[in-house]
Amino acid sequence: MKRIVAICIGLVLLQLNVKAVDSAIVTVTKKDSITVIDSIQKPQKFIPKNLLDSLALPYTLRHYFFQHENIRGITWVSSSHEESRDLPRLKSIKLRKASQSHWKFWILFTTILFVALIRLMNVKRFDEIIFSAFDLHADFKSYSDKTGNYFASNLGLFINFILSVSLFFTTILETNHRVETDNFYFLFWKLVLVFILLYAGKIILNLLIGTVFRMRGISTITLFNTIMVNNILGVVLVFLNLFFVFVTDPTMVRFISATILVTILVTVIYRQIKNLIMTSQSGRFQFVYIFIYLCALEILPWMVVFKMFLNAW
Repeated sequence: MKRIVAICIGLVLLQLNVKAVDSAIVTVTKKDSITVIDSIQKPQKFIPKNLLDSLALPYTLRHYFFQHENIRGITWVSSSHEESRDLPRLKSIKLRKASQSHWKFWILFTTILFVALIRLMNVKRFDEIIFSAFDLHADFKSYSDKTGNYFASNLGLFINFILSVSLFFTTILETNHRVETDNFYFLFWKLVLVFILLYAGKIILNLLIGTVFRMRGISTITLFNTIMVNNILGVVLVFLNLFFVFVTDPTMVRFISATILVTILVTVIYRQIKNLIMTSQSGRFQFVYIFIYLCALEILPWMVVFKMFLNAW
């Protein structure tokens, strides 16, 4: 009986020993290391009691500072940000209607009407004004006696000159796309205002210099030639603008614009030669003073204008 009890106790102890070995807990750490805990009891979670215990615990540090240490692949995320400009497409550009320039027709109509009315009012006076631009004599007696008769005609022709030259420069800027604007009608009137202020300042400056330095003769000749030559230039520009505004062929447009520019340049050179000849006939001033006067008030401003125009060309 004692032997049977001893055998039973031995079997029970042997079974308990086998279960203890089989109940080994295998834990996998972040470093892929295998730790075998040979114990029947499960390991209890370590609870830190202070800051040093928290820093000493590897799990805490890895949880907050090495969250992605087990990531073995790299994922590329590509994103593109495209900005589209509000521009018309090619089809829209082809089908876009050309901007209408009805205002140019009315400006041309006004300039032609100005010339026609001035000539109809007095044909003889109109012819005298035109031929005075080619007269190289410095005798103003005939003009001073008829100042009232010539003033209205000269004023009308000078307004026609300002309108014609402003229309030409507006059209050439629009054709060559030199100005970024969609309202060339407003640009035209700004050019008209600029030319009016320029010539008003020129007249005042010539009269002031002639009065202060006692050079009324030179200033009178300069202003006379400026008005008369510009008047005939305005008449010529009326007919050249008719072709320049309404011709659509690019080759002809370039040819007419070049013709108008050459005409303006020749007119400026002719006016300076006419000033030199007429002022030298007075005999009151030396040629050096006359040349300096013309360079300061006539030649230099035009050289600056043509230099700016050539730089923009």
